[in-house]
Amino acid sequence: MQVDDVPQDPPHEAILMDPSAGSASSGSASSSDLGGPGGAPVRVEIRHDPDRCWATLTGELDLSNGEDVYRQVLQAARRSTSTVIDLSGLSFIDSAGLAVVQRLNRAVTELDVHVQFAIGDDTVVSRTLALVGMDRVLPLAPTRGPRR
Repeated sequence: MQVDDVPQDPPHEAILMDPSAGSASSGSASSSDLGGPGGAPVRVEIRHDPDRCWATLTGELDLSNGEDVYRQVLQAARRSTSTVIDLSGLSFIDSAGLAVVQRLNRAVTELDVHVQFAIGDDTVVSRTLALVGMDRVLPLAPTRGPRR
């Protein structure tokens, strides 16, 4: 499998972080719902196989949940040699969310982990990244087609 190939249904081990209980457990299909009181909801699903980590974000990435997302994705990336961060399921991203994406790119790269961002075609994220020019500087994964 090529590093740039993003399979539709990768085998996975997911990490479940329960923000209210502060606990983690392993499972075959689990995810985290993050966001503080009054904050925007974001779901983070982490999946691993022997060669790669997938972090799939859905919902809204903003100031209210960005630090939690950053910590969770960075922790997962440390366990792999290659990470794909799928942002195509986000329905909203603000400047704080863009800063998280930029920080993740830098931090994961500094770990010597190959990182790519999946943004989809004609999604909220792809349009926002194009507007601010980040689509030209982030390592992008091949798209799977429009999502939102």
